Amino acid sequence: MTSRFENIDHYRSLICLDCEFTCWKDSLDAGWPDPDFPPELIQIGLSVYNVPAFALIDEFVSFVSPMVNPTLSEYCKDLLNVSQESVNNATMFSEIANDITIFFESNVVSEALVCSFGAQDWEIIASDSIRHSVRDPLTQFEKLDLKVEAARILGYDRYSITRELIYKKFGLSGCNKRHDALYDARDLIRIINLLHHYQESSETSRENIKETK
Repeated sequence: MTSRFENIDHYRSLICLDCEFTCWKDSLDAGWPDPDFPPELIQIGLSVYNVPAFALIDEFVSFVSPMVNPTLSEYCKDLLNVSQESVNNATMFSEIANDITIFFESNVVSEALVCSFGAQDWEIIASDSIRHSVRDPLTQFEKLDLKVEAARILGYDRYSITRELIYKKFGLSGCNKRHDALYDARDLIRIINLLHHYQESSETSRENIKETK
């Protein structure tokens, strides 16, 4: 079940999620059409905050060894700045899923919301869970698609909005280590704060217009 941006304060914890996964040239735009070359997780980053202060509780990051295509494409390595050795030395998702479940047991209360920039991150976790015959560690939580919500709040087409477009709109630099799962997960809080302030300023402007009429 998905939630809306305005409902964030209804939860006690916010789980910011970002994933990196196997890719080939044009695979993202084409939607990974070849079933022999699916998107598989190669890195997961989780940054957990309490609500409403958005104070950091704890973080989790791990590389993941792909099952179907364990050898990364040159395109993938260049885009994500990840080495083949990193995934060779990683464990399979079946073990990582268990590690994430243990992490949640220690750091997350039941009233938690998973947030990612687009639904693809949690969808690929669900796909890898099926592929590895393990329980999806995110299945118990409601989800928030920050890409959809940012497009709605800022008045953009949700198919064209990007993190970089949001940063540019507010005159900010991009994420320091883009395509590192943990850094991208952390950066979701910055986008959330930007949207909060944007909504507050928009509401103030509307109130001022009413008062001058």
